[in-house]
Order: sequence, then C-alpha cells, then structure tokens
Amino acid sequence: MNEDYLQLMAEMAVTVVVFLLGIPTLVSQIFLPDDIRRISNKNYLSHIIKPLVLQPVLLLFILLLAFPIQSCPAFPLPLWRCILSTTLFVFMLGHALRYLYFNLIQSQGYRAKTVEIIQGKILRQYKQGQGIEGDYYKDLEHLGIYSKGGLETGFVIEALEKILKHLEEEIYEDTPNISLLVRSIGLVVANSLEPGSRKNMEDVLEIYKGILIKLSMGNEEASASRPIYGNAARAIKDCIYKIAIVSLKKDYPDIMPLALNTLTLVPYSSDKLFAIGVQALERMQYQIVSNVLSEIMDRDNEDNYKLNNFLGLIAHLYFNGAASKQFAEKALLNNNVVFSKTNLADAMEHHFILTNFPTFNYLEQLYFQYFPHGKLPKI
Repeated sequence: MNEDYLQLMAEMAVTVVVFLLGIPTLVSQIFLPDDIRRISNKNYLSHIIKPLVLQPVLLLFILLLAFPIQSCPAFPLPLWRCILSTTLFVFMLGHALRYLYFNLIQSQGYRAKTVEIIQGKILRQYKQGQGIEGDYYKDLEHLGIYSKGGLETGFVIEALEKILKHLEEEIYEDTPNISLLVRSIGLVVANSLEPGSRKNMEDVLEIYKGILIKLSMGNEEASASRPIYGNAARAIKDCIYKIAIVSLKKDYPDIMPLALNTLTLVPYSSDKLFAIGVQALERMQYQIVSNVLSEIMDRDNEDNYKLNNFLGLIAHLYFNGAASKQFAEKALLNNNVVFSKTNLADAMEHHFILTNFPTFNYLEQLYFQYFPHGKLPKI
C-alpha cells in the first residue's frame, strides 16, 4: 500500500513539473503575439525558467523516495518515506502555485511582465555604474508601439517614468541616457500602430513638461554651461511635434492645448509650432491655428527671434479664403506687426532655405501685394 502511494506521489510530481516547464513554450508559441517574441526570447524566457530550477530537484528527491536504490540501506522505512514524499510534494505544489501567481496572474499579462523585467535590467545596469544598453530602450519602445492604447501602453510609459526618476540628476547634464529615454517615451505614443489613447498622450506630455520645467529651473540656478536647449530638449521638441500631428490626424483636438503649451517651453520651437499650424489649417482646425499663432509670437519674443514663422503662417491664412484673410489681418493688428519689405524678405529667405516652397510662394504674393513696385530680394 505504501509503495502504491509513493508511486502516486511520484506520478503527480512529474505531472506538475512537466506542466510548469511547458508553460514558457506554451506561452511563447501559442499566446505570445509575434511582435514581442523576439523581445521575450531576449529578456523573458530565461527569467521565467530560473525559478523553476527548484522543481526538478524536488522531483528527484520524490523519485528517489518512490524508487529507492535497493543497495542503499540509508533510506528510511516505507511509512517515513510516505510522509517525507508527501511533505516534498506539498512544498513543490506550493512553490508551483506561487510561481503561477507572481508570473502569470499578478504580473497582469505577459507584456507587462516583460516590461517589468526590462525595467529591472536597465536600473540594475545604472546602479552598477555600467552604461545602459540602448537596445533595452528600443525594446521598451517596441513594446509600447505595438501595445493597445490605454492600459498596455500605460505599463510601458510608467516603466520609462520610473527609470527617469532614477536618472533625474542626468537631466541637467544632458547625457546620452536621457536623450534616448525621452525619445523612447514620446515614440511609444507617437508611433503607436494601435488606436491611440488620450490618457497615454497626456501622460507623456506631462512627463515632458516636468522635464522642461526642471531644465529651466536648473538653467537659472546653474551656470550658462548648462543650456536648456541640449540633445534632450531637441528630442522632446521632435516627439511633441509628432504627438501633436498624431492627435490632429486622430481628431484629438483636446490634446493640442497641452501639446502647444509644453512645446512652447522648448527654446527655438517656433519651427515646429509653424508646421503644426500649417497641418491644422489643412484640416480646417482654425481654433488650433489661432492658438499656434499666439504661441509662436510668445516663443519668438522670448528667444529674440525674427517673426519668420509667424509671418509664414499668416501668409497661409491670408490666401485661404476671405474669413481666414480677415483673421490674419486681425492677428497682425493684435500683435502690433506691420508688413515691411525687410520682415517679408527675411521670412521668404528663411522658408526658402528650409525648402518650405509653398510658404515662400505665399510670402512672395504678399510682398508684391503690399509693395507692388518693390523689387524681389535675392535669396
């Protein structure tokens, strides 16, 4: 009777171990989306298998109790073998249930668990003083781009934000780590292949706003050797522009005030504001165009910049119909801007150099409309 019981324990233990060792393969081949199989092979499967090392060891002891080596007299009597075998099996089952809970249930899904693992590897490298591998940022970026907007994308954004908090001091130093990190944060939502989430965009823009405010405060407190307009600020500027264009295409006008407000915190950002204004005008989002005009004027005044982008957007409005023309003239009046040969010529040269040829053509028409006997300046 005891021998039958021991064999039953052994068979059950084998079943548990085979089931657990089959989970990584089952998940990878059946449940795992194609887009993250490469990432899982690099970051996850080894992690999910490590806790299972204890299971074969326990199984070996149970098998030795069920089928002892006959020549070895050290094994206890059958009754004690049954008790010890049962204890080991209960421990094995408890370990298996704990493993399943932490790796498949509490982790809130395979993608979220993968994000958590990559985040841990990045922070481990950083704390050990090693250079953070750029591939890890790319992996998180990839997971965010191919995730569903909302909760799944939120896992990636939250992980990147936690990494940012650990690298906070590097914000002021404008290190490559920060540039890669802020770029990945933005591209997670800007390049998303799934329907976007307003909440995800708002979260990213709030993160960017916080970084820019810190950069601005650090620049005031520190020496001029800490310019706010470094690589990180440029990356933020590019990503905010992409987010703004995506929100226009997906008809999320409520995102635009925050996007424009955040973008205006970046010095010399009127070129991106101008591009957003032109895109909004093409989609007949006139309220956004109005907001962009105000932001361009504020930004250029702060940067002591010429009004090239402001006049360029005014030119687009001027030749977009009677109502738009009237709005453009009112904007000029409200901002105390008067057309002159000099400012129109500067704007034409600026947009010609940037190959904004439609804008150049509109400015040229304005030039000859206000100065019909003027001579077109050489570019």
